Amino acid sequence: MDEASEQVMASFIVDPCTARAFSPLRRGQEIKVIDLKGGQVADFIVFNLEDPRERLSQSQTMVFNGQTLSLSKGSSLYSTKQNKMLTIIEDTCGRHDIMHPPCNRKILRDYLADGDRDGCEEHLASEMEKLGIDPSLLPYPFNIFQNTIMEGYKARVDPPISRAGDFVTLKAEMDCSVIVSSCAISSYGKKPIEVTIN
Repeated sequence: MDEASEQVMASFIVDPCTARAFSPLRRGQEIKVIDLKGGQVADFIVFNLEDPRERLSQSQTMVFNGQTLSLSKGSSLYSTKQNKMLTIIEDTCGRHDIMHPPCNRKILRDYLADGDRDGCEEHLASEMEKLGIDPSLLPYPFNIFQNTIMEGYKARVDPPISRAGDFVTLKAEMDCSVIVSSCAISSYGKKPIEVTIN
């Protein structure tokens, strides 16, 4: 890779308990999600730029990566139409989640006893509306840095193992819109996420 291609074109901060849209992300561009302080989960959703009804699918992603729930370098995110959307080209953490929904007001209040407030679902949906995407199309996310452990048929979510500066870089395989949230669950520390676009 030459020096010019390594230069960061744009850098953004996703503040704690918020989301931010990145659109358009053109085929061949790279998006990097950075855990600035360590231990912070980022929800990552994707839509086909031309037809947002085609969107990230957790189940298709699992199937087309060899029936695995463990994504890392070389894994791809797949759409509801079984098309490759992005491919992970760098990953310094190696522990992420592809099976949980975004947190929302009900999960925070009734399941986690974490306050009566908006969660990632509401934050992501707000950014979808800004892009003109129907919030009912909100997909379950690629939960970057979420440390999900499988024990037989049960899943357990442990604290993230990501350290300050850990990152995941994904290369776009189609023109798309991406939305990233800094997860609102209090146990993650409500810390910022950095996103860079090359």
